[in-house]
Amino acid sequence: MGFETEADFWGDQGRLGVIRTGELTDHHLFAYPESVEPWWTVVVETLPEADVPDERFIRGSGSFALLMREWDVEWFPRGRVEQDVESALFGWRPLVGSSWTQASTERARFGNA
Repeated sequence: MGFETEADFWGDQGRLGVIRTGELTDHHLFAYPESVEPWWTVVVETLPEADVPDERFIRGSGSFALLMREWDVEWFPRGRVEQDVESALFGWRPLVGSSWTQASTERARFGNA
């Protein structure tokens, strides 16, 4: 699936993808545009014993698009599988707000949700 910076691609709560190139190959990521443009948040899957998330705050759609291309991210199609994987690995959707799909019922792995 391709990459877009348009809202229709991201929905209300971002997208889940898999990194296909580089030292983070096969790690999942959860990415969404911030409400304050032009920032993007990218959370990369960490080992279960990690104490803090691998959060990256990227300024500008061009920089974000470049990183996604460098990592050769393959995006999950929106739907139940994507929602279930996000909930199992991250559980961040309750922190982002309302959604085109129901928010995760799991507590966020990192944070106070």
